Amino acid sequence: MKKTISAAAFFLLFGITLYAQHLVGYWQNWGGTNYLSLDQINPLYDVVNISFAVPVSGSTYQMTFTPCCGDTPSSFRAKIQTLQAAGHIVNISIGGGGTSVVLHNTNERDVFVSSMNTMLQYYGFDGIDIDIEGSLSVTNGSSILNPVDANVIHLIDAIEQLQVDYLAFFSKDMFLGMAPETANCVGGQSNYTGAWGSYLPLIEAFRNDLDLVYPQIYNSGSMYALGGTDYNVGTPDFLISQIEKMIQGFPVPGAAEGSFAGLPASKVGVGLPACNYDIYSGYMSVQDVAASINYLMGSGPKPVLIP
Repeated sequence: MKKTISAAAFFLLFGITLYAQHLVGYWQNWGGTNYLSLDQINPLYDVVNISFAVPVSGSTYQMTFTPCCGDTPSSFRAKIQTLQAAGHIVNISIGGGGTSVVLHNTNERDVFVSSMNTMLQYYGFDGIDIDIEGSLSVTNGSSILNPVDANVIHLIDAIEQLQVDYLAFFSKDMFLGMAPETANCVGGQSNYTGAWGSYLPLIEAFRNDLDLVYPQIYNSGSMYALGGTDYNVGTPDFLISQIEKMIQGFPVPGAAEGSFAGLPASKVGVGLPACNYDIYSGYMSVQDVAASINYLMGSGPKPVLIP
């Protein structure tokens, strides 16, 4: 049976050029030699995640976003509106590598919601992308369906409130995407504690509302496939096995339920690096990526890794 999956991509740091349900790109809000203005992006990217909304200095919960590189808030909003008029979905991504987003209590949850509402309503974003890395943690032996950890509970409550507020303000549903690292999602097969499997309660809580989940198939150690084989990152076997786990579900022995139910293939994407920078692991050739995606979609044979 043919599967429908999506492609996740960074414009400058990671990306792939494949025709799938969506081609998702992360646009960077910082300068440097690789800076690309929002009005210069490749039109193939139909979902654009603005990166990133981050906590104000000294906070882990009061979120802010300030356009860089000569853009004012009003000029940046106009560029967003131009993209949206051309049919693009434009979201604000929360977190990013090295950014700590933690909601310790209900007060911090409410400040988070208020600051995100201000951002969403001013810029007119279509929704949010959860790209929190290293800030979520779960307790071994606890439930995926009924989490006990405050940082997870308050984030779930916050997203639910944002959905309600967004619908009331814009009269439409808010786009919801997630970009977990492999440890945060499929890593739950090895261990359900700390960061390992920490996205699973979020994914479970919003499985009916999620538009896309695109695991970061890079910067990862080796991971087990459903059959127990250990695959190294940067190979077709790794990409295929981890995306299959997200679709078919996988055992989570450290969780109370003992397993995680898979998601519809239409909600699962693939996050990959486009450039073979030294700071990234998991880069794959265009040919290997295309062959892997074609196999997952049922339109090609399983690729064979040639040493």
